[in-house]
Amino acid sequence: MKNSRYLVQLSIPVIAGTVTNDTRHSIHLTKQASKLGISGVLAVGPYYNRPSQAGILAHMTAVCAATTLPVVVYDIPVRTGRKISTATLAKLANEVKNVAALKDASGNPAETAMLMTQVPKSFELLSGDDGLTLPLMAIGAVGVIGVATHWTGVDHQEMFKKWNAGDIAGARAVNARMLESFAFETGDENPNPLPSKAMMNHLGLSVGDARLPMGPPPSGLAERAAKVFGNLQAARAAASR
Repeated sequence: MKNSRYLVQLSIPVIAGTVTNDTRHSIHLTKQASKLGISGVLAVGPYYNRPSQAGILAHMTAVCAATTLPVVVYDIPVRTGRKISTATLAKLANEVKNVAALKDASGNPAETAMLMTQVPKSFELLSGDDGLTLPLMAIGAVGVIGVATHWTGVDHQEMFKKWNAGDIAGARAVNARMLESFAFETGDENPNPLPSKAMMNHLGLSVGDARLPMGPPPSGLAERAAKVFGNLQAARAAASR
């Protein structure tokens, strides 16, 4: 690639989050990121503004038109303040050629199941909520863009392998050993990404603390991270015996 401080050689696939609640700025960021060798775009629903479904559709369509790369639509109403409706998602999946997948953090697997009956076969469902990954697999999820996956990657791989092999009980057992990690990853006193930062620091990856307004981690979070990971390691060892 050209020698520029704005360009990097990516050795692994990267899906870049380029979308804000400002359509014009989102288009600019998407165009810039698309020049950097990324593999796809993550497009979160416009937050704070609470636009109509027509506004969300127009916003997403404009962002998708700014790149030829695959776009993963990210629906997380608990953070954006507005659910991307099933009708809007289906329209994007069927009519916008580079809308390739949904990162689903809507918390409603039944509604997502309805969506999956209305989209092309090539359209992929990705869990965006660690605690609902296993239920979403039952309706077609093929992967997860998670939080606890920062330290449970091997467990998630095992869960998917067992599920795809038809070992449902085995997949449930792997999911069960990750439940403590799912409970740890966020909360009212320790919202994501504070726990993830604490866990990464515990694992020897010096990622520092979160910037404001998230602020520094509360007392005891580092110790809890160590306990959660220790319990996970013990559960892995017990399962392998």
